[in-house]
Amino acid sequence: MESAVVYYTFDDDLNIYFNTRSNTRKYENTKEHPEVAFVIYQTDPSLTLQLSGTAEEITELGEHTELYKQLLAQTLSKGTAPIESMHSMIRFMKITPTWARFGDFSHGAHASDAFTTLLGTSRHL
Repeated sequence: MESAVVYYTFDDDLNIYFNTRSNTRKYENTKEHPEVAFVIYQTDPSLTLQLSGTAEEITELGEHTELYKQLLAQTLSKGTAPIESMHSMIRFMKITPTWARFGDFSHGAHASDAFTTLLGTSRHL
């Protein structure tokens, strides 16, 4: 089991896309165990998106070309290692969610109606 910070982008169906290098534990673990969880947190206002689903490597960009370009631009703008020099090592991954819920804590941390299930059943976790 592992957790790691990633740069990500998403589409209208809540699919999450991220890139990683082929020589990382994240890549190897995802290939071996494609059932994954993903959490996004934002402050001010305090919001979360929690999801679980299946991860797969996108080997042919095709319809995903624009999402891949967005992700690369985001990664490069953060001053990370020169990704273009590692192009052969970069893997583009997609998480297809099977469950997702949104949390809105802008009205307090103990709000009984803070969570809304977006996909799957509310008793998933």
